[in-house]
Amino acid sequence: MTAKGYFCLVLHSHIPYTKNAGKWPFGEEWLYEAMAETYVPVLDVLADLSRRALITTVCIGISPVLMEQLADPYMNGGFEDYLDRRIAAAKKDVARFAATCDHKFRRLAEAYVDYYEGVRDSYVRRWSRDLLGGFRWLQDSGCIEAITTAATHAYLPLISDERSIKMQLLVGRETHETYLGRHPAGIWLPECGYRPPVSAEDSRPEGSDLTGSESAGGGLERSGRYDNGTAVKRGLEKYVEELGIQYFIVDSHAIEGGTPLGMYSAQPVGACTQPEADQSARITGKTTFRPYFVEGSGVVVFGRDRRTGSQVWSSEWGYPGDGSYREFHKRDDESGLRYWRVTNRLTGLDQKELYNPEQAMARVDEQSDHFVNLVRDLLSGFAATSDVPGALVAPYDIEFFGHWWHEGPQWLRHVLEKMQSVPEVGVVAPSTYLASFPPTESVRLRESSWGIGGKHYTWMNDSTVWLWEDLNRAEERLNSAVERCRGFLAGEGPVRRLMSQCVRELMLMQSSDWPFLITTGQAAAYARSRFNEHRDRFYRMISIAEAVAKGEDDGGNISDLEWIERIDSLFRGMNLSRLLC
Repeated sequence: MTAKGYFCLVLHSHIPYTKNAGKWPFGEEWLYEAMAETYVPVLDVLADLSRRALITTVCIGISPVLMEQLADPYMNGGFEDYLDRRIAAAKKDVARFAATCDHKFRRLAEAYVDYYEGVRDSYVRRWSRDLLGGFRWLQDSGCIEAITTAATHAYLPLISDERSIKMQLLVGRETHETYLGRHPAGIWLPECGYRPPVSAEDSRPEGSDLTGSESAGGGLERSGRYDNGTAVKRGLEKYVEELGIQYFIVDSHAIEGGTPLGMYSAQPVGACTQPEADQSARITGKTTFRPYFVEGSGVVVFGRDRRTGSQVWSSEWGYPGDGSYREFHKRDDESGLRYWRVTNRLTGLDQKELYNPEQAMARVDEQSDHFVNLVRDLLSGFAATSDVPGALVAPYDIEFFGHWWHEGPQWLRHVLEKMQSVPEVGVVAPSTYLASFPPTESVRLRESSWGIGGKHYTWMNDSTVWLWEDLNRAEERLNSAVERCRGFLAGEGPVRRLMSQCVRELMLMQSSDWPFLITTGQAAAYARSRFNEHRDRFYRMISIAEAVAKGEDDGGNISDLEWIERIDSLFRGMNLSRLLC
């Protein structure tokens, strides 16, 4: 490794559990859209570049709950049905626009037919209806480094119970190993959420974001952050270290201090212009161009780079808000297909102009040039002040590329292609960089996330505090039930099955998606309904388990269990005895 610096592209993929939980606008089609618009196109891009020997290694995280859905025959069959419906809708549009002589619309509709038929062909022929197998092939060929995350993408800083944190991380790691066949070198802490060690002697923890009657400290006390004045919470790095995982990633302000970059925008807007110089100067003396040992552990932390993060995520100057790109929010009234471009971020949907694919791809070419040059300049600037080459870590949600930003997969292709002609920059996975340039210092990380305000508000606020209180009660109920049912957990009888389903339902309750969707208002009613459904199933199963264990139920209610097992059928291989020890 002889470059002046190294580019670590990290793409994190996650969709909440949607099986048998609605179709559209909320439910299974979330996954199908991501498969059609992101997973298949990105796999194709990486496979094409790998065969041309044009990249080294990209880091990709796949949430375990997403893995379970990608491996589910029911969901894969639903995906093919979805593609057939999209193709039929596009063909109907072709005929409709031909009949009205709307030739520009007709050509765009024809492009949709080609697109969805191409996705179907790639899914069936190239990837053999097995996208997880595709990711594993890319991993085994050295094209990607796959990392894990919490089982159902739980927001770990606010989880009250140590057993729950351990379950989320252990099931996450074991699911990763089952499907990808390797122990993960790294882990994506969901939402880049980090919690340092906490004791009652500490001052008020950062990230306590309740207002009004729900005081900041009170919300976290109810979440189990303190217990009778004793030190009760370990830093998340200790759980990571126990799993034998080498590194994780945090937002920039957790290392550097200063102003948080803020919430990634799920609705990209804004013109692409050169950003102003970073106004949030480092106040800790640390830099995100180097990894550090987390204080008191052997675990390594990388920080997100601010400038490249802003260039993609910013609502003011991020690339996806360019007027030439396809508009996400405007759909055709009949087919639901998108035929318009952003035009201007301030333009109303009724004033959007027709999409021009050639114009959009010209901007992809220009903006990928800009990004590659920015990475080179930032790494060269750090190299001028350091004896050790730096690592620029650029983490993004993978669904942003293709789903939210239609042109995103092609932008990734151009960036990775062009990086090959920049001798100052190497493209590597974080573990590869660590092997040559390990950390020499430790850092005391700040409590942080990449959410609004850089703390926990997106997941803990006045509108979601009830959810965390319900979770706390459910975690306490599980712990008491374990004591009552412990003698049955190692067997093969109904109590073990019931308690296994309780664990599944609890982990599904803990998904970070439910408070996120409530806070953002994107699907608040759906999120509340999903949380309540899993909570009700949890209590139904745990009540039956306790009754059977006490001899008050002969198992006659087992049909309830069988029905719930068919619906929430994930993590079937988990070791219950180890999880609940």
